[in-house]
Amino acid sequence: MRFLVLTLVSVSLGVVPVQLHSPAAAYGGATCAGLPVTIDLNDPDHPRVHRPRSDVVLGTPEGEWIGAGRGDDVVCAGGGNDFLIGSRGDDVLRGGPGTDGVSYRQSVRPVRVDLAVTRPQRTGVGVDTLVGVEEVSGSRTQPNDIRGNAERNRITGGDAADVLVGRGEDDYVSDWEQADAGNDDDDDLLRGGDGDDYLYAGGGDDLMYGGAGSDLLIADFGIDVLYGGSGVDILEAWGRATDSEPDRIDGGAEPDFLAAASGPQLYDGGPGSDIIDFAGFGFAGATIDLAVDGPQDTNVAGIDEFVSVEGVYGSSGPDTILGDDGPNFLSGEGGADEIDGRGGTDQCEVEPTDSVAGCEEFL
Repeated sequence: MRFLVLTLVSVSLGVVPVQLHSPAAAYGGATCAGLPVTIDLNDPDHPRVHRPRSDVVLGTPEGEWIGAGRGDDVVCAGGGNDFLIGSRGDDVLRGGPGTDGVSYRQSVRPVRVDLAVTRPQRTGVGVDTLVGVEEVSGSRTQPNDIRGNAERNRITGGDAADVLVGRGEDDYVSDWEQADAGNDDDDDLLRGGDGDDYLYAGGGDDLMYGGAGSDLLIADFGIDVLYGGSGVDILEAWGRATDSEPDRIDGGAEPDFLAAASGPQLYDGGPGSDIIDFAGFGFAGATIDLAVDGPQDTNVAGIDEFVSVEGVYGSSGPDTILGDDGPNFLSGEGGADEIDGRGGTDQCEVEPTDSVAGCEEFL
């Protein structure tokens, strides 16, 4: 991917020295959104500096970053996967054949974007028109309200309190971008919508909804609430032993996979056969009793509570895994484990070193 950064766009990729020129006619007869092009990135001899008021910019067939200037600009991406940088002024930002995005990362104002809206909308940076755009990066420092459309979207927030909604298709929704220096400690709302979505929330007390489809939800430190929704979901929320309240991880309908993590947690599998997995704790050795009604000390993850959980994967160490009166799936996953299915028809995955009772089927 090439990086083309135009004058008056303040980004870390580099800034061309300011050389403002007077308005001129279009070069080579090229058009963008039906308008004569004033900056053609396909022509190496073409002026590549913004005029004070407005420009019409045409991208190349390769993927690149293209910045709008301070005026009311029209920017058309070419082929490839492009990122259009929103700036001051009322801009028209048009994607091309590839997967294209818009970045408001440098905005010092709250950003609001709805990709389902193709008419002019107030983004907080200006009154912008976004067409053919699948990805949005919000402000790094200010709150963002970013909503996707029926396409596959990538939506990224920042360090402030964000509302990020994926809507249709398989979406990537995150309140944190890897290139940023820090992590988000504010409280965010993330929603996947339809499709198989990936949702990631950083620090802070976050609320996450997977929606329809098979979703992956991951929350970092904080007191978080995760709802998988319909579909076969994977949910994980990391906490701290000092948290005043537990994270709540609710699988929703269908069988779900709940990843055990540190800190107090309330795991509610919901309808379907749901499994809790302690593999992330290495050789520590966990203690899990599915018959306990209320919080219990799991020895590795803290004080956890299990509701409507039917299956357990243990750690690599010596685990104690006890079922309830219903049908369970129990696996020690290495180590000399104590496994007891108790009542119901239980399936057990065991090793020769395990102590086993109450299992009707062995895997």
